[in-house]
Order: sequence, then C-alpha cells, then structure tokens
Amino acid sequence: MQCAKLTQDGYTRVWDLNGKLIKKIGPSGGQNWFTSFSGDGKSLLYSVGSGDPRIDIVPVSDLTAKPTRIGISGWARSIAWSPDNQLLAFGTSATELIIVKPSDGTIVQKWQAKNSGWSEVNQVSWLDGGKKVAFQFNYGVEVYDLQENLKYRWGPDELDQYNTGLNSYYQVKSRGWLGTTDGDQVVRFWPFPA
Repeated sequence: MQCAKLTQDGYTRVWDLNGKLIKKIGPSGGQNWFTSFSGDGKSLLYSVGSGDPRIDIVPVSDLTAKPTRIGISGWARSIAWSPDNQLLAFGTSATELIIVKPSDGTIVQKWQAKNSGWSEVNQVSWLDGGKKVAFQFNYGVEVYDLQENLKYRWGPDELDQYNTGLNSYYQVKSRGWLGTTDGDQVVRFWPFPA
C-alpha cells in the first residue's frame, strides 16, 4: 500500500503506509492541485495548475517513467477514475468537463459549460457503473449519459435555495426535489414538497 500527497512546492511525494518516502516526483514547474491512485492501484495521477496546466499519469510499478501527459486549459481539482479504470473524467477552471483514456491521453468527450460568472467544474463522479458522469457547476448538478449522449441539469432558479461546500444541497421548489452532492462523492436526489 502507498499514499501520495501534493505540496505547493511542485512535488508529489509517495510514501508507503509505514511513513517511508518512496519517491519524490518533480518539480512540476507549478502548483500541484490533485493526486489520485487508480482503483486498481496500477496508476498514479497528479494535476498541475499553474505554469503548464496538465494532468500527468505514471505507472505505480515505475514512478520514474515518463508520464502520460494530458494538457488542459485550466487547473483540474476534481478528477475521477471510471469504475473499470479505462476512463478519467475531470473538471477544469476553464469550465470544461473532459473525459480521456488515461492509457494514452486520448480525449473521448469534451463539454464546455456555459458560464454566467466565474465557476469551475467540480465534484466530478461516475454514476451507474460508469455509464454516466456527474459534476457540479454554477450551483447546479449536471449528469451526462455517455451511452445515450444526453445531458440532464438540476439547478436552482431565482426562487430556489442552495448551499455549497463539501456537502452541497439544492432545493428546487418548482420541481419538487432536493438534490445533494455529499462528501462521499455521491449525488443523491430526493422528493421534496414545494
């Protein structure tokens, strides 16, 4: 077992569970924003948000290998591996949701969100066994169905209430529901009387 941590000095550090430093990766040339192991434990990714924004992915078996590099137009602080580890979804500060193949960085799908002010795409998570991807943007939750190529949006209008943070909620009175984005990265929808 290993754990990884990003630091503002541009390095990603990987430790074993006994606290022994295994590898110091970097410097990246900017601030590192996010790190994650793939679900199967075979890959490590870290995102760089300043300088040359990108996501780098290295095999855990060789942390010194040249990374698969995915260039992005803004920082990525919310990244999720698909359940089968074959896809990677991430949101950017450039209001994009991007899905790529982590094996080679090929873009599978890219959506540019309409922005009514500054807001980044965040709280990215996979739903329905990897058939859908959800994310939070402009105080609403959007869900894309990859098989049907459909997009759903639940969000507040001027009469609705919302609270953002780690455990966000959206009371949409006009539709009679309450949506939550919870700390466990799960989006839940609840019937709620108007």
